Amino acid sequence: MERRPGQLLAGMTERGAWPRLRFAGTGHYAEEPLGMSRTSAEDRARLARSLRRLPRLREA
Repeated sequence: MERRPGQLLAGMTERGAWPRLRFAGTGHYAEEPLGMSRTSAEDRARLARSLRRLPRLREA
């Protein structure tokens, strides 16, 4: 439940979605339509990107 939003936000960043959606970035998007704190969203996206390189930790 906690991991999926981070994965989605990280993927949107990598695909360059923010300018097309008219948002400044992950934090801005999280605050507006999602009602999530900026830092929480950015932390989740950062963690999702980091876990890609650590499959064993990701599975745990």
